[in-house]
Amino acid sequence: MANYENFMFPLLPRHFSGMNACVGNNGTSDLTTYANGYESAAEYLLGLALKSREAHADELIHPISFNIRHSIELRLKGWLDCICKFAELRGRDVDSMRTATHNLSELWQIFEQLSTSLDDRYSELVEVLKPYICGLADMDNTGETFRYPKTLNREQHLSSVSIINLNLLAIRFIELKKITKIISNFNDSLLREYEGNTHTKELSWAQIKWLSEQVSDCYLSNPTEIKSAIENVTANLDISNREYGRAMAIIKEDFLLSANVGPQKTLKFLTKKSLDYFLNEYKKYEGAEFHFSDQEITTEDYLEYLGSDEDRARRYSQAQCIKAISATLKVEEIIELTTLYYFADNLSFSKGYEESLEIGLRSRDFLSNEPEELEECLYHLLSKTPLIRRVTSSLIYLNQFELVDVVLASELMAKSDISDLNSMVSAQKESWWSPILEKIEMFKSQQFKLPQSDNKS
Repeated sequence: MANYENFMFPLLPRHFSGMNACVGNNGTSDLTTYANGYESAAEYLLGLALKSREAHADELIHPISFNIRHSIELRLKGWLDCICKFAELRGRDVDSMRTATHNLSELWQIFEQLSTSLDDRYSELVEVLKPYICGLADMDNTGETFRYPKTLNREQHLSSVSIINLNLLAIRFIELKKITKIISNFNDSLLREYEGNTHTKELSWAQIKWLSEQVSDCYLSNPTEIKSAIENVTANLDISNREYGRAMAIIKEDFLLSANVGPQKTLKFLTKKSLDYFLNEYKKYEGAEFHFSDQEITTEDYLEYLGSDEDRARRYSQAQCIKAISATLKVEEIIELTTLYYFADNLSFSKGYEESLEIGLRSRDFLSNEPEELEECLYHLLSKTPLIRRVTSSLIYLNQFELVDVVLASELMAKSDISDLNSMVSAQKESWWSPILEKIEMFKSQQFKLPQSDNKS
């Protein structure tokens, strides 16, 4: 397709221009991209108005304020799109949620109502953001005030305002950017949670987690009280017994929650015996490795080492470890070990682990029939650093503490290191939104408070 161009937007051959901006289908042109652009433009103009002696604040205040306001309108619309995705994943009707309005108050009311009714974790975020949105809506609700000097009825805009302080506006704008970033990150994490299908139509994963904690004691030690506990939680959450049953099905299949109501969910393939064998071979593999840190070495020294008898002995020893593992462990166990290593990149939502494992298992038949490819996969896995720490992180996150004990017994990690790792990972798996709440509290403490007027005579 030929590139569109006109007199105002000409195009030069690629080798003549280094300042082409991507638009339309060429790149990413979504609501977030647009919102970021208007926000950046406001930030640049505001900085110019505050720092440059040449800038004229009376002229720049209108595009500055318009860009701030319009970026927020776009943010709200993007967030509402997220809410619609979440609602669809929860099996709810979303047709009534969609809107094309430019009215900021209306957008905010829709977002406030839908977000908090869909997932109560939005409540704290909505409370913090509300004064900023209301302030913008009060000044320019429809997006016309900062675009034109007068209304369609020829009435002067901002006739009752007279002055906008740029320093105070800059402070509020910085705060607004921080809180919108927190909410956008929250939405991204929430989407991953909902895509993990750890919810019901009526209950979010957070509510299901709370439910499992409330009934845990009855299921594990006081079975005669189960009926009463169920009645209490269904009344508290205003759900039916059928919905409770759906929640329990999710709990029993969740690595993080299953132990609250019965046996801990275990890994699909990897056992204590196979992990112990793998770790013993890994110690041999690692023991044969050439370590730069062990000695001072030059490039010439290392090049001389490559291909030497010592290097050949190292490679032979490591190859024997790989052959031993591939001959002893099942292909599925090797795939699961690899999945545990990569899952450590994003320890959130245990369903994500199972999805990653299923993707890895697609190569099961191929690796089973191609021994050389399986050994190549093992070579890459054993060469990863820090392999044991990352695998152990995943095991801790998934509550596989019997396997963690196998790692401890192997002496590849010290007890103190595993204890520190356990503390770090346990805090992370407790609830991924806890750090979000901590950021909100920090934001509140740093939020600028206007000085009080001194009315003393």
